[in-house]
Amino acid sequence: MLHESNMINGNGHKKDNLPIVMAGAGSGVITPESHLHINSPIPLAILLFSISQGFDVEGVDHYSDSIGTISELTL
Repeated sequence: MLHESNMINGNGHKKDNLPIVMAGAGSGVITPESHLHINSPIPLAILLFSISQGFDVEGVDHYSDSIGTISELTL
């Protein structure tokens, strides 16, 4: 399960440093009980593309404006 918010501060409409929670083991694909903090700004499209690659989703060679995957994310 993936839950994210498209704004960290609804009052200021900021969309940086979004809180994202990914829970569950994904039938053994995801290693649970880990916390990942990435300091550099990464578009949400790259996260979603990285997840699709981790699950070996066929026919997906990009997602929106993704330009690669997140190397720190191990699925």
